[in-house]
Amino acid sequence: MPKFYLNVRSGEEVAEDDVGLDLPTLNDARKAALPLLENLDKVRSASQISVEAVVITDERGRELMTVKPNRASPK
Repeated sequence: MPKFYLNVRSGEEVAEDDVGLDLPTLNDARKAALPLLENLDKVRSASQISVEAVVITDERGRELMTVKPNRASPK
């Protein structure tokens, strides 16, 4: 099963996921990113942190998809 990493992008900085998730498909990784993004959106409004997106990468570090609030765009 492939491993996907959900990295959080804030401006020019990226907080890298060093654990990853074993999921069957990229679509499953996108679904896993949505609640994370919703929670980060709440943190952003409370603390002035500018969270722009969750960037999904594979085990080689290749960007596969960027998940933004209410939409996802394949890389």
